[in-house]
Amino acid sequence: MAESTNRVGEPEILKLGNVFELIFRTQFPGPNGTGEGVGVVSQCNVVRSRGTERSSMLDSQGSVTYDPELAVSLRTVRPIVLRGFGRVDLMIFYIDDDGLECHVCVEVKNTHWDKNQHNRLTKSLGTHRRQLYGYLEPLEHRARRGKIGRPQGILVYPERPQHFDADSIIQLYMAEYGIQVEFADEMLDKDAEATPLRESDLGRQPWLTEAPACAICSSGEVVIAQKPPPAWPSEDLRLMHARVCPGSG
Repeated sequence: MAESTNRVGEPEILKLGNVFELIFRTQFPGPNGTGEGVGVVSQCNVVRSRGTERSSMLDSQGSVTYDPELAVSLRTVRPIVLRGFGRVDLMIFYIDDDGLECHVCVEVKNTHWDKNQHNRLTKSLGTHRRQLYGYLEPLEHRARRGKIGRPQGILVYPERPQHFDADSIIQLYMAEYGIQVEFADEMLDKDAEATPLRESDLGRQPWLTEAPACAICSSGEVVIAQKPPPAWPSEDLRLMHARVCPGSG
């Protein structure tokens, strides 16, 4: 097995959160130059999907294209399937140049690739990618409608594998899905303290744990299929969504 049953500890996640906040405050300083619009929340509660959505890009003639520059619309091949709720290790919030709130989902894995059997490498990467996409897909649906900026995903592993083939496979696989890969030992100062993240209310925005749409209001682009079934009405995505979408009730 590549991944230990032990989860990455909170101290390391907090250290990474502070590093990411500094990076994004530098990249997005905002009008006053201080990066006040940037916030990082650990263990952020969000609605999650299966992470298996597929869409085809269509050009102005309605034909399938693989060139993003020519794409004017999308055709759903496999819908976003909402399964319930999850917690993102680190959620980065920032304001882009268009004034839209943007989100970066960071998952911190405990996978030591040099201990991984080579024939399990792609399988493990697929599992990690689907988990991260499960957080990104509901955000992406909102972004396609101009409600928020385009979301991004980052996977952080403990260290870069020494085996050259493994490093290349990981980087190329995730790049194909638009996922950034980082390594904790290259980001962190070994002597750094795990200081608390700067307090932020951004992670408590109600819409983060609400279904962005259903099969009716999204014309089949989003399906609500919670698994396991919710134990309480307050956890039922269908009931929660029906309050703002009468047709789905």
